[in-house]
Parts: sequence; C-alpha cells; structure tokens
Amino acid sequence: MLDSEIDALVKAIDKDANGMVSLQEWVATLQPKLDIEKDFRQIMCNVNIDDPIDLEEKALDLKFRTSRLESELMVLRKANGDIGNRVRGNKGKNLQHVKMADKIKSLEDKLTAKQEEAKLEK
Repeated sequence: MLDSEIDALVKAIDKDANGMVSLQEWVATLQPKLDIEKDFRQIMCNVNIDDPIDLEEKALDLKFRTSRLESELMVLRKANGDIGNRVRGNKGKNLQHVKMADKIKSLEDKLTAKQEEAKLEK
C-alpha cells in the first residue's frame, strides 16, 4: 500500500483522530460486517459457503427433497382424486375433504418454497 492509502485508512478508522488506531476502533469498524456475515451464514443454515463441495451437497439434497415432495403430492392427489379443487367450492360441507385439501395445499406450498430455495442456490 502507498503511504497515502495507509493515511486514508487510518483516518477512516481513527474515530478519536489521535493518529493511532486502537483495538476498539478496529472492532467497531469490523463488527457490522461480521454481524452481516454471521446473519447470512445463519440464513444459509450454517452451510459452509466457502466450501463448494458442501454447497453442491446442499443443492443435491434440496433437489432430492423437492422430487420426493413432488412424488408425495402426486400420490396424495391421485389417492384423493384431486379433491382440493372440488372442495374449495364446497367449503365446510365435508370436514375430512377440507382437511385433506388443506394438507395438499400445505404440501404444494412446501414444494414451491423448496423449488424457490433450489433456484436461489443455483
């Protein structure tokens, strides 16, 4: 680094303008960035985002779960004759059908969420 770059860095970090950078000033400068990275890693479910193998493993796991949810949803639709669409027009008439329709809707929502996660990871 050039002397002018070092001086600019010290001025940016040195809050009390004494010409010296203390440990507290470094921590205060770096803490927001560390908090943001910590939050990001938590959102990523503690996946090691620096490891491409770990990321690939997570992507494959999500693809498998998505395909499994899709197949389960197809089985439920087939077993129930896709009652979800029919029941939505007859709300409250048959409680068992309404519960099954809600379960199918819940699975559809989970599937959509997993597909969105998989798209974001790509």
